[in-house]
Amino acid sequence: MIFLAKFERNFLFGLTRSLAMFFIFATLATLIVGGLVVGISQLSNSDSNIAPQEVIDSLKPALPVETMQPNNQQQTSQPTTQTQLLPPGLKMPFVLQKHFSDPDDIRRLANWLDEVPDNQQQVFLDEMATVVTQAEKEHIEPFSAINAYHKLKMEKLTAQRQTEAGNVQTWLWYAGALGAGIIIIALFSLILVLLAIERNTRRIDE
Repeated sequence: MIFLAKFERNFLFGLTRSLAMFFIFATLATLIVGGLVVGISQLSNSDSNIAPQEVIDSLKPALPVETMQPNNQQQTSQPTTQTQLLPPGLKMPFVLQKHFSDPDDIRRLANWLDEVPDNQQQVFLDEMATVVTQAEKEHIEPFSAINAYHKLKMEKLTAQRQTEAGNVQTWLWYAGALGAGIIIIALFSLILVLLAIERNTRRIDE
């Protein structure tokens, strides 16, 4: 019995304490590293911005099939028509006004804007304007550039939505891991406390 008591006090208690400390620090390190990895991954969100040259380069191999065609018919109430058909609060860039004089084209543009988040709709128009300006400088048909821009923009917005959804799921997984880590640390801390109480109690009895 004396041998078992010494073995328990000198070896088993020490081993248990060492293992408890190891798991506590390992869990802390894992949570910290995991938090840094998750945080860094959030900084690499896909960007939905479109550079004008990106659209122009996509048109150089072969012009896409146009889904929006220019209409040479002039509208007498152009500003009023654009204001009425576009979502409220948006400003049509000047360079686009001459290309969207037909109500059908404006309605199609309004449908495109419905697919864009509210905080990105004015950006959508401004980027389209810069693309059209660049296309005119390089003698590219404006509506080909407009359609190509719409296609690229929708692809990037879709990728951004998928990335944001993945980020939310990643944070949920990390929150679950954080909760489990806290429970593990609390459990092994309790073991250390019980070991200390047990050791102090035995010393008093002895």
